[in-house]
Amino acid sequence: MFIYSKNNKTKVTKLNINNIRIDWIDLTKGIAIFLMVCGHTSIPLPISNWIWSFHMPLFFIISGILFNATKYPNFNLFIKKRGETLIIPYIIFSLITLLTIRDQTLQEWLYKGWINGCALWFIPVLFFAEIFSYFIIRYIKSNCLILLTAITIGTIGYGLYFFNIHFPYNIDVSFYASFFYLIGYISKNKIIHYPPKHTLAICLLIVNIILSQILPRTDMAWNNCGWYGLNAINAIGGTFAIILITKTYFDNIYATPIKLFFKWAGHNTIIILGLSQIISTYIKIGFSYFFVPEIMNPFLRHIFLWIILYILSIIIRKYFPKIIGQK
Repeated sequence: MFIYSKNNKTKVTKLNINNIRIDWIDLTKGIAIFLMVCGHTSIPLPISNWIWSFHMPLFFIISGILFNATKYPNFNLFIKKRGETLIIPYIIFSLITLLTIRDQTLQEWLYKGWINGCALWFIPVLFFAEIFSYFIIRYIKSNCLILLTAITIGTIGYGLYFFNIHFPYNIDVSFYASFFYLIGYISKNKIIHYPPKHTLAICLLIVNIILSQILPRTDMAWNNCGWYGLNAINAIGGTFAIILITKTYFDNIYATPIKLFFKWAGHNTIIILGLSQIISTYIKIGFSYFFVPEIMNPFLRHIFLWIILYILSIIIRKYFPKIIGQK
């Protein structure tokens, strides 16, 4: 597939998206994980509603964009690879969370998964969504039929939400998540080839912000889908807005420090996902022993959080790569 040169007007090379890291994908993931961390802190409700309107669907859409069926000639290999990169980190980070925060028992976690809003709910949901999507993509070759299947499976997910039906390990959420995953998969070529457009990026972002204040709040951890179809469309619009913004603005030299931060965050999403809530909890406890002006408290806590996460990401990648499914 082709990518655009820095001025985004000419196609310059052909590459395999699965073998080479692409800046805008890491940047988009980095922005999403940053917003996820912000969404779990005390922020004004309008900002929180905007973040929650799209930030988790964004991860599923990006995962669908990155999926390549040719990497997995059979289901056994697929399960093995995804087990190494998703389930092993899930188990390790879950045990660390159970030992440090202790707001859920081991027995509850073993039988039900995370039921207290812990961000780790995302990992098994992605795992099951990928299993559903694997078979759909492998046996349905038409993008139109995949889209129809995605809408059907998303409707099943909405039905589970509507009738308040829940399964262990948030498997019920995986149906709704599969919709976004498949949307990412079938639109990958158009997204990758689509040139940056300032006006469209801003328009999509404005519409997404406005709708996020009108529509019911989306909370995928509890399979809270909001209004049928409308919340999903707004989530897709918000995701494409962030993608276009990363493609349009982050090549600017003045954004280099921000770009480096979001690239690092996008490259370390699973570490941030697994450890950010634990670290935030203990930073909050630590700050309670010191007088910190209320206006500075959230800012300083974020600074400490990201510094600690950066140090831990270096240590984990260098000395304990198997924790995050790497060799």
